[in-house]
Amino acid sequence: MDNELTYDLFSELNMALSDSTIKSIQRIIDDSDNWEWAKTNLPNIYLKNNELLDMGIAGPFNDFIKDWASTLTILKVPPNCFVPWHIDVKINRRCVINTPIKLYPNSYTLVTNAPTSDQELLKTLEYNTFKMPYLLDKMYLLNSQKYHSVFNFDDTDRYVISFCSEMLNYQEACKYFKDKNLINKQW
Repeated sequence: MDNELTYDLFSELNMALSDSTIKSIQRIIDDSDNWEWAKTNLPNIYLKNNELLDMGIAGPFNDFIKDWASTLTILKVPPNCFVPWHIDVKINRRCVINTPIKLYPNSYTLVTNAPTSDQELLKTLEYNTFKMPYLLDKMYLLNSQKYHSVFNFDDTDRYVISFCSEMLNYQEACKYFKDKNLINKQW
């Protein structure tokens, strides 16, 4: 049984979005009737790099957006729903940086080091599964090439802001943030 922690699932970054950026994103959510439907049949909003730069995101994360991020996705998981175990292969999300728009006490993102297919993953308990902590004052770099799932047991929609890079894989993004001394902890 291989249940060793490999430190390549996700990292807590010592960065947060400003209140004004969160409010801008909340306005997009409140004003949008243009939710797109992904493979999971969950609604999403997508913003391209030039739209991100117009949002006034400051600090080291702005540099990351300029150099590496290609889209921002606002992920919406309805109440009492879950997103099945998956890796992000269809839309070429090599790694993502996620942050919640607010805290959702009964909502969980789980990541596993299991190398199995979706169906096999549900049949085995041989691999460690880790819950992403999601604090408001941190952002989380997720290795989206590892199996992950979302469970929303809250009675409201759960929104997570997800910055995607098609150019960097998880290890390259970790190096980028380590070089800037912005990684707090890794799983």
